[in-house]
Amino acid sequence: MPGADIQWLLDHLEQRVASGERFAAGEFMQVGWMLLRLDGGADGVLRVAEPDMKSMPIAYIESIDNTLKTMRAQKEMLENLRPPEAPAFPSMRQSVLVDANYKSAESVVMYRIASEVTSGWFVMDAHGKRDGPDQLNASYISLYQLALDRPDLVKFFALPTGLKVEVDKKFGAAPAGKGKDKS
Repeated sequence: MPGADIQWLLDHLEQRVASGERFAAGEFMQVGWMLLRLDGGADGVLRVAEPDMKSMPIAYIESIDNTLKTMRAQKEMLENLRPPEAPAFPSMRQSVLVDANYKSAESVVMYRIASEVTSGWFVMDAHGKRDGPDQLNASYISLYQLALDRPDLVKFFALPTGLKVEVDKKFGAAPAGKGKDKS
């Protein structure tokens, strides 16, 4: 884990405390797309726990490694855009609309629209046979569930609205273009 990422999180927490915010055991805080839990230790010190990224329902472990690792990957993805974009972190608890075979699809198209309720993400089989939108066989799941099922897609979660990406398991990702955001 890069020391700069750890220092960023420590500085971030110190700034929040310096501005008057107080933290207590049992509270949650969002860092990037991840929801961290604060646990009270026997010594009275708060400890930070993150989802183990293996379990549903969510199991928390005393760590921040995956949170910082995925946040770094998401920021690097944004830096590769021209021009670079600021992160638009969703919450792991928000929903995403997925095609029925999103787990096994060799190639998926991801598209994000502005939404106050969901993450705004759609994940569809790039080669699925459909005659129209009413032919779509899709359902909502949490971003956390998507991350468990398709960890290769997590690095895209902080992309802004209106951007379409095609992800092929064999070749990685390629931008599919910027679409019109209709919200």
